[in-house]
Amino acid sequence: MIRRLFPVAGALAAIVALSSCSSVSPPAASVNGEEISMKDFDELASAFASTNPDAASLGGTGIVNGDDAREVLTYVIQMHVIEQALADDGQKIDQAAVDAEASTFAQSDEASWSALPKVLQDLFARRQAAVNAFVAMVGTPEDEIEAGYAEGISASGVACVSHILVDTEEEAEAVLARLDGGEDFATVAQETSTDTGSGAAGGALVDSSTGAACTDAASFSGTYVPEFVAGALDAEVGVPTPPIESEFGFHVILVRPFVEVQAEVVDTVRQADVAPRAAELFSDLDITISPSIGTWSSTTNAVEPLDSPVAGS
Repeated sequence: MIRRLFPVAGALAAIVALSSCSSVSPPAASVNGEEISMKDFDELASAFASTNPDAASLGGTGIVNGDDAREVLTYVIQMHVIEQALADDGQKIDQAAVDAEASTFAQSDEASWSALPKVLQDLFARRQAAVNAFVAMVGTPEDEIEAGYAEGISASGVACVSHILVDTEEEAEAVLARLDGGEDFATVAQETSTDTGSGAAGGALVDSSTGAACTDAASFSGTYVPEFVAGALDAEVGVPTPPIESEFGFHVILVRPFVEVQAEVVDTVRQADVAPRAAELFSDLDITISPSIGTWSSTTNAVEPLDSPVAGS
């Protein structure tokens, strides 16, 4: 799955005090009877405020942007929901898994990670470990994903496709002859494809917004011209197709071997697995939020301001 740190919020707009003057504070939230203490929440919200230069100018008062505070609490609540689902399955997040995620975050962006307060590092790492465990719990086993992928795009629901585009059928046949002779598909694509975008990437078609090498079959079918889609759907995995004509010329299509795209195939399938289970988790929650912070919205599955028109109770 795509990893990213919790987004750093923008300039302060409306400020709210999160700490209670009472010696015994009510909880910040309750998730199916499990309380998130105001003390713990204050610590996280204040730490988050310290990552924002505008918030830091308040001198560490524990006062932060109300939207930021609600975003932090949403993040924590979602983690609690996932961990409760894991507990129901007899699973528990261990420290080794949390440490592994912290290491991964640090390796991906050492400067940003090091700048975070320790309490936020612990939160982000624990939540990612919980997400990974949940995905593994509800997701299709990897051997089943590999077997499904071997049956083609229609069977697996995943499209990981490369192609070589040329102007004439004769040129396409010449491309096939080179491939049949043992030449590497990526090399031939770089040398011959008139689709310079994919050609430079060895023929691989990637999502322009995410850079992903694979996409779900429905998105793939809606992105490319019908002749190209039909050729890819009929293709045997790992075997270049005969020339396929479209309005752009002649394509030699390759549904990439599983070994080349294993991580992305597994991720794509499991995202599809997780979506309905995640929706199920959030469809029947008993969540209460301290009125000083906001209210829970069953529409957005997030903490919203009390006066939000989309907020639920």
